[in-house]
Amino acid sequence: MILRMEHLRGNRWLTLLIISIGFLMILIDTTIVNVSIPTIIKDLNANLSDIEWIISGYALSFAALLITFGRLGDMYGRRLFFIIGLIVFTVSSFFSGEAGSASTLIIARLFQGVGGAIISPATLSIISSSFKGRERALAFGIWGAVAGIAVAIGPILGGWFTTYYTWRWIFRVNIPIGIIGILAAWLIITESRVPHTKRLDLSGMVTSTIGFFFLVFGLIEGQNYGWILQKKPLSIGGLTWNHHTSFIFWSFIISIVFLVVFFLIQYYKTKRHLSPAVDLAFFQFRSFRYGLVAIGVISLGEFSSLFTMPIFLQSVKGFTPLHSGYAVLPLAITTFIAAPLSARVVNRIGTKWVISLGIFIEFLGLLLLGRLHADTAYTALIPGFIVLGAGIGLAIAQNTQVILSEVPVQESGSASGILNTVRQVGSALGIAIIGAVLASQLSANVTTQLNAVPNLPSGIKDQITSTVDASGVSASTEAPAYALPAPSAQVQNNPVLLARFRQQEARVLSEVKNGINNALADSIAASIRVGSWFVLLGALLSLLIPNVKPHRE
Repeated sequence: MILRMEHLRGNRWLTLLIISIGFLMILIDTTIVNVSIPTIIKDLNANLSDIEWIISGYALSFAALLITFGRLGDMYGRRLFFIIGLIVFTVSSFFSGEAGSASTLIIARLFQGVGGAIISPATLSIISSSFKGRERALAFGIWGAVAGIAVAIGPILGGWFTTYYTWRWIFRVNIPIGIIGILAAWLIITESRVPHTKRLDLSGMVTSTIGFFFLVFGLIEGQNYGWILQKKPLSIGGLTWNHHTSFIFWSFIISIVFLVVFFLIQYYKTKRHLSPAVDLAFFQFRSFRYGLVAIGVISLGEFSSLFTMPIFLQSVKGFTPLHSGYAVLPLAITTFIAAPLSARVVNRIGTKWVISLGIFIEFLGLLLLGRLHADTAYTALIPGFIVLGAGIGLAIAQNTQVILSEVPVQESGSASGILNTVRQVGSALGIAIIGAVLASQLSANVTTQLNAVPNLPSGIKDQITSTVDASGVSASTEAPAYALPAPSAQVQNNPVLLARFRQQEARVLSEVKNGINNALADSIAASIRVGSWFVLLGALLSLLIPNVKPHRE
């Protein structure tokens, strides 16, 4: 048995399978959460800001530490850090599944992001160092197909667990996957590292983390506390900010200052060859430079539909979490099919045209989904899911390959850390922006819809509007609970008048519910359209990428 394991150790295709398990676990944890959002809102009494933090907090801690762990993996061993990342991710998944409040779940998700930040650059570095030429294109195609698998089984698993057991199993399911991945990596993957040790850029890590944190914080909480002028005091722990100018305004100022300082530090250290966190020398490669800009912009809008669609399907259309998971299967299937096919097309026409075509197709898919209304049938959404999935499948794997194509193999950990940092920061910012658009649109649309409801007392309108402002999408699930004023004693004592009153009350409450559903659907459609314009910009930027073809070996 030992001899057989020794024979298997270092097999690059088994290695690809194992690191794909780790990558799959990271991606499943994103898609599996989305479909459970409405249930988590109810169970933990969460609001839209909490949900944005549960999703964006994971992406933010992921992004903040990617470059650091990519460098550490290059220095001390990629297999070692891959295993450490699996351990951190598995343990934090346990605590996520046991969370008793939204704040506890947010903290556990932050630690999951740390585990993901350790795993992700290791997977790309191991692929870059293990495969060459056409095999490398195929390996990245398989790596991209894993994204399709995650998109496929994530929502279904999330819906199944949430419907028949509890949403907590969407995190607990990571535990057996993580244990299998740890054992397999220890037995099969061989260690690799960069022979010349580099120092960590602690100043770059600190300034970038602070800068991105306050940027995402401002985007997520701006609707609650006011973008410039304060709407309500901000309290964290024992500290309270209660001034005329909102803390969100100063949050953006702090973010700009620290991000500028971060850039200056990186520029200085690159010029002096002092091992910067982001080696600006990588930007001399056209494929890295333009590919990175394109993927950063695309990430802002690419998954806007995946964040908002479960809310539409469950809160507006009345789908169960399981049916909501099944609903995105067309997207998942086309992603899974298109990703490996992209490797074959690349060998004929090159990466640039495959990437650009894929991103333009994504844009068309989001435009189709952005046309939804409260009365839109599910079947009308299927073409949008199919088109979006095909675009994601074509673009995701080859975009990764082209960005790393000119980077020296010994620097692949650092370069993949930069790549995934841009992708995760873009995703976190995108969710924050889409969430801000959704919240602002929902507030305005609810007001418009309620003004159209006859016989609705102004006090009830104010109550509903203030609740929507405070809790966002969670208010829509409570629409029937808003009570009209009790009937007078005269009406209560007259059966005919009481029956008329109850009929009118039921009709008004039904119109309120329909109005809130219309407002929610229109707001989700608007947020998806905003995401589509980011993707279109990314598609135009992708035309600057050089047309690289794999070496035929």
